[in-house]
Amino acid sequence: MSTQVLPEVRAARGQRVLGPYYVAAGCVAASCLLYHLFLSVPRFPLDDPYITLHSAQVLHWGFDPNYPGVSPLYGATSAPFLALVYVLLFFLKPLWALETAGWLGILAYVLGLVYLTRSFRLSRFASLAIIALGLTSSFIPVHLLNGLETAWAMACVIWALSLGSDDRPLLAALVAGFAAAIRPDLLPFTLMLIGALAVRLPRAERLRFLLQATVALVPIALCSAWYFVQTGYAYPLTGITKRYYMASAHLPLASKLGTELLLVTIYLISCGPLVLGLRKIRDPLVLAVAGTMLVSFVALYIQFPDGMGANCFRYPIVFTPMLVWSVAALSRDQTITRLLVISLIFSIGLTFPYSLYIYLKQCRNYDAAFHQSAQWCEKNLPGDARIMVVDAGYMAYATKFRILDCAGLKTPEAIKLNREYTWPSNGDDRARAMGALALKLHGTYLINLRNHSALKNVPSRMQALGWKVELLKEVPVYSIYRISPPAAPSAR
Repeated sequence: MSTQVLPEVRAARGQRVLGPYYVAAGCVAASCLLYHLFLSVPRFPLDDPYITLHSAQVLHWGFDPNYPGVSPLYGATSAPFLALVYVLLFFLKPLWALETAGWLGILAYVLGLVYLTRSFRLSRFASLAIIALGLTSSFIPVHLLNGLETAWAMACVIWALSLGSDDRPLLAALVAGFAAAIRPDLLPFTLMLIGALAVRLPRAERLRFLLQATVALVPIALCSAWYFVQTGYAYPLTGITKRYYMASAHLPLASKLGTELLLVTIYLISCGPLVLGLRKIRDPLVLAVAGTMLVSFVALYIQFPDGMGANCFRYPIVFTPMLVWSVAALSRDQTITRLLVISLIFSIGLTFPYSLYIYLKQCRNYDAAFHQSAQWCEKNLPGDARIMVVDAGYMAYATKFRILDCAGLKTPEAIKLNREYTWPSNGDDRARAMGALALKLHGTYLINLRNHSALKNVPSRMQALGWKVELLKEVPVYSIYRISPPAAPSAR
């Protein structure tokens, strides 16, 4: 008897396999259209996306009018995301290129959630619930739309874990390598995932797999080579830069520990019942997830404990898809229906509406602040003004002024000054570092975040150091000052 499958039968099977992915892609496209009914022009809830956009533009221009002589890879945490925006700029206007890069990440993430449900062969209800949880839990809605590489990082996380669960360890290792290339802080996840995948294999196959898994190093090595050629360092300096600038690691032990524990607690509460997915701790992949979270929490405690909650928990948000995966993994025990219902009620009823509120509020406030500060400077400041900023992105994207980044993301000279003054003083001498930067690079104006607890006193502290600081304009979020250096001591 012939076993040949008729072409129409093969086509029908292919449609059944790919059907959910087509539906998911259509839903993402519809969501994008719906989003633009409310926000006709792309808006972002923080300044950092504009750093990426400006850097991608500089790659096209071949020079940087705002940060002359500075490589576009300075200030870029994610080389792959920067490269994607650079490519899209060949076809789209700047803001639309940046937004498209983000929506492509959302598409990759949603398709990963679909693959997750199919790899565990979940029921229709469980599949829809897992996808909904992946999109609404914790602060995920904010980060899917924040204009950064976060959606791509979460996509890599969910694909790597799902491929590992589906007994495709080599593909899982490769995707985990892309995760670390997109977000270097995910390197512990990559290593622990590969280790967990090896443990799941028979002993005779482990060494061979570990050798093959070195394919995960390919995307990491390519990004490291690009960084090294452009900056002289094989890794992005953003983490080190923020460590010296935020300067919270030298605080007393009790203060650091209290801050970290509070922020970890808030984050875990935002995840709600999803944390119960970690109860299957004997599974090597679940153990890898728990280990990644623990190592990352310790690293944040060492680097900058108050950075845990920065920008709506931007750094730990990649753990939320891991928790969604861990809940899906419980399906094999047929014990997740009640957990799914409770988690859906929690996320859709609480975290999703709150995240949307935060996103829209920050878009509204910061978008107005960005536009008003740039427009006012364009109209009122001389063309040769050198403007010191604490947010290095939008002013560089929207104007041609010479910009001095006080944090050091785009002005490398500030890294050394923050290490010398800001870092050892727990931030108390931040004004001294900013004054030294202004003297060195001839800064004449300052745009400061007036409501930020660590920055609102900078103008008065600069005055105490002898600087003349004159308030020129207040816009939402920012205050604009003219600054003049201390008078030189008179000769006797």
